Amino acid sequence: MTALLDVTNLACQRGTRLLFEDVSFSLGRGEALVVTGPNGTGKSSLLRILAGLLEEEDGEISHDDEMLYLGHLDALKPQMSVMENLRFWVALFGGTGDLHAALERFGLGHIPDLTAGVLSAGQRRRLTLARFSCFLGQDSARPIWLMDEPDSALDDAGRVLLDELLKEHLSLGGVVLAATHRGLGIDAAELRLGAREDVS
Repeated sequence: MTALLDVTNLACQRGTRLLFEDVSFSLGRGEALVVTGPNGTGKSSLLRILAGLLEEEDGEISHDDEMLYLGHLDALKPQMSVMENLRFWVALFGGTGDLHAALERFGLGHIPDLTAGVLSAGQRRRLTLARFSCFLGQDSARPIWLMDEPDSALDDAGRVLLDELLKEHLSLGGVVLAATHRGLGIDAAELRLGAREDVS
């Protein structure tokens, strides 16, 4: 199977602290990897390196397709409405599909004109997931999904919606790489990061 994302001997150092080294994995279509480990071991840093937001200390990253990144913040413009936020991000990254249906899927169909700044944390995360749902399918412009604690702020019903979204993405040939403390309801390999000593 051809890898969509291939990582070889990746290392990350922040200041004098080596968070991880010799991290290698390969993900092909329909495959998922969950990154686990204690706080401060580099889970978020790994995703940020893959997304091009941090520079690696060592190693190589190869990917044949574009990525979609979800960090701790939902990256919503508070002065814009729910629908305006969704339309903006989908247009920016090349998504497709029915935006109204995407909002309905995540329980936001009744508030498309509500200003995003008044949404609860759970609603903001649901809106972000609605955005991801516009990148499903074999012709997705962003088949590699990098997700940092994607279930953050979600209630039980929201987690079910998240798991359904991830399963659909994988079934359509997408790739999921997610950092998580609680695990996700999908079939996935696990990469556990552990504490490293300070570098002298």
